[in-house]
Amino acid sequence: MQEDQSSTIVAINSGSSSLKFSLYSNTEPLQIILSGKISGIGKKDCLFTTTAGQKKVEFSHPVEVESAEKAAELIIQWLQQQGRQYKITGIGHRVVHGGFKFYEPELVDNSFLNELKKLQSLAPLHLPGSISIMAIFLQAFPAITQVACFDTAFHFRMPFEARYYAVPRNLWKEGIIRYGFHGISCEYIMHKLQQQDPAVNQKKIIIAHLGSGCSMTAVKRGRSIDTTMGFSPAGGLVMNTRAGDIDPGVIIYLMDKKNLKAEQLNILLNKEAGLKAIAETDHSMEQLLEEEKNNPQAEEAITMFCYQAKKQMSALAAAAGGLDIIVFTGGIGENAPRIRQLICSKLEFMGIQLDDKLNEQQAEVISAPESKVQVTVIPANEEMMIAKHVKEYLLQYH
Repeated sequence: MQEDQSSTIVAINSGSSSLKFSLYSNTEPLQIILSGKISGIGKKDCLFTTTAGQKKVEFSHPVEVESAEKAAELIIQWLQQQGRQYKITGIGHRVVHGGFKFYEPELVDNSFLNELKKLQSLAPLHLPGSISIMAIFLQAFPAITQVACFDTAFHFRMPFEARYYAVPRNLWKEGIIRYGFHGISCEYIMHKLQQQDPAVNQKKIIIAHLGSGCSMTAVKRGRSIDTTMGFSPAGGLVMNTRAGDIDPGVIIYLMDKKNLKAEQLNILLNKEAGLKAIAETDHSMEQLLEEEKNNPQAEEAITMFCYQAKKQMSALAAAAGGLDIIVFTGGIGENAPRIRQLICSKLEFMGIQLDDKLNEQQAEVISAPESKVQVTVIPANEEMMIAKHVKEYLLQYH
């Protein structure tokens, strides 16, 4: 393979059971070189795969990785082996939570990691792992600029009525407010829409990020004005293993009558709820759709998922004072025509009409020509947005 020492940016995106990375040439515009991931962390069928820019799988082989930290070490080894080919000039990390303090991309150093540790109680499921991964990368590449990008940043300027809960104000000061998540995904979608239509900031948009975690965000004048996730990524829509919005009285009941402690409630609402609870199986949405006709519980899971999504979409349209564009993104949003169709059905009163044929064909625009609302499908690309932030940071500070 020809040696190419062009400047390269690495984007790191850690999820609950996977660690993804992408390499971009530091050009204008950024160009994807390859992407890779370690999926199924902690499971027997854990795989390390890399895919070339044109979606050609370069290699895929099983690995034994019991934690995200071990996955990070394996990716670092791989990157170091490629060192002769790629001159890494910047590394970007997705961080789920920035709290009150962090809403711009931040330089990753020991001081920053210590500050982030103070926020761990806001996102105990996500932040400890992110901090560990960044520390491992910092140790492996001490001379390379590393930048943290926050999933909460896109929602940082939501209006007062969307940002706060109706609880005593002293709790707001402790950080009990609505943060919103999937912000890097929303940023990427807005970036793509602006490329297609420079006047898109005049439009009222709902971004439906539907994956194993799900949220919807209303965007007006180019900014988030409300979103379905709140204090944590557990709120809002029904998700793969998360309950979504739930009456606080249920939690009080479970504590009082079932003697459940915080950790047990955490497992129940984040790991054992959602589609998994309704269908009584941990099958993916793709599998549930295959089982729908012969399995009443699979059908009920799909029905509830789409009902809640439809309801939240309508609420966000009301918050925005109208609706011009719906964007479906994320694994389910991009790949499940049936889910898109069920969510959009009977919303003609909002000016939404799908073209069933375009929807089934996975076209980019799937709304009917007469639809007042444009419905589009845009694949998620958080890594591209992370790399873009790193590039901008390098230009600004170097």
